[in-house]
Amino acid sequence: MIKAYRIKFLSPYTTIKSYTIFGAFCWAYRLLYGKDRLENFLKEFSENPKFLISSPFPVIEDIYLFPKPFFELKLSSDIKILEKLKRKPYKNAVYITQKVLEKIIKGEVKNQNDLMKLNVKSGVIYDNDENLSSLNFGKNQIFVHNQINRINNESKNLYFEEGIVPFENQEKYFLVKFIDESFINEFEKILKIVQELGLGGNKNIGWGKVEILEDDKNFSFLGRKETDKFITLSPIIAKNINLKNSYYNFYTFVSYTDGSFEKPKLKGKIDYIEEGSIIKKQDTNQFAGVLKHISNDIYQYGLEFPVYMEW
Repeated sequence: MIKAYRIKFLSPYTTIKSYTIFGAFCWAYRLLYGKDRLENFLKEFSENPKFLISSPFPVIEDIYLFPKPFFELKLSSDIKILEKLKRKPYKNAVYITQKVLEKIIKGEVKNQNDLMKLNVKSGVIYDNDENLSSLNFGKNQIFVHNQINRINNESKNLYFEEGIVPFENQEKYFLVKFIDESFINEFEKILKIVQELGLGGNKNIGWGKVEILEDDKNFSFLGRKETDKFITLSPIIAKNINLKNSYYNFYTFVSYTDGSFEKPKLKGKIDYIEEGSIIKKQDTNQFAGVLKHISNDIYQYGLEFPVYMEW
């Protein structure tokens, strides 16, 4: 069963991924049940996940956006300049609409050239019969922070950090596929605590304040027959992937554990396969990603959220 939830941003925030939400969920779980029970939950989850979670994506005027897939791009060496210019906005696009995603699932759109038969605007590829009037994803802004010496209250140094300033009523949505449907009520109870704690970094200075609401939109079109090829809506820590026959982008993520309740611990470098990557699994009976055990009580979420393709 797939359920959707909306995030309304009430303050500046840092980038939020599926692993951000899962991490916040774990802290809320620990506050509610204690450290020992959380560790038992994570050990069980690493072997038998109760749910899969997507990264948040924009929803604007009830138009739900998804990450643009990493299609194979075949170009001839003698491509003309005008053709290159025509391709640029499609290459730089970040999102697609649900209608475009459904075309991809059915095999009506299979490559970058097929995408170029559709429309593109402000980084979004949309179908020819769709109308996108206003697109606003919030504004990236550089914030200046002043580090204070706690002993003499003098300024030590200034440092800069990038954050996202939401526009009025800005919302994103994320999806949860419940493998164990009996866990839904428990998940939503803990999600209320997540809402109170906030999401992302710098919560100690008021960032990441959110309102999280259940979304009644039907996403059953994502729950079709499972195949060995899918688009992921969540970054993946690769475990069971045929990289040769997949189209993907890697990025390296370095982070600390949340410092709201204890001293932060460095998790180290994690290599992720980005959302929108087209993945072919080696073994269809196993997950492509993993909840990675970093050390002792530290885990990093890296399971896929698959949108299976019918071709």
